[in-house]
Amino acid sequence: MEITGRIKTVLPLQQGTSQRGPWSKATVIIEFMSGNYPKILALDNMSKAAEFAALPVGAEFTFWFEPS
Repeated sequence: MEITGRIKTVLPLQQGTSQRGPWSKATVIIEFMSGNYPKILALDNMSKAAEFAALPVGAEFTFWFEPS
């Protein structure tokens, strides 16, 4: 699925250690238009968390993701 939106918030990077080793997760909150009204969506990323957490607030990006 593809969605284009403006970044409203970047949450602090979360890190930890599991039985499989270290992990990190970044979350961004984006605002996008759906019909006539803006919608808010939170997106998590664990594979490229550092890059995801460095996205600038206020910038517009296109994201590709698999909803689960």
